[in-house]
Amino acid sequence: MSLFRPEIAKALGIPLNGNQSQALNMVKGRLKALICQVDLEVAHTIFPAFIGFSEKYSASFNIIGRKDFFDRFGVYFDESKRRIGLVVKK
Repeated sequence: MSLFRPEIAKALGIPLNGNQSQALNMVKGRLKALICQVDLEVAHTIFPAFIGFSEKYSASFNIIGRKDFFDRFGVYFDESKRRIGLVVKK
């Protein structure tokens, strides 16, 4: 699942109160996150995604998870043009 710092929820106006918490398995152990269902729009496609928000997540970047995102999009790399692209899966 995708995992973001809670500042992202605040910036987007996503309320975290009343959301269910879940323990997520991470490389360095388990991490508790509040899980929210959010509508995302990517490549003109709108879809619901579950995103975990955690104050204990200390990385300086947010993680896009396989669930809900990568099961809808393929990613390709074009090294010669130094591009990364998304393809909507049918």
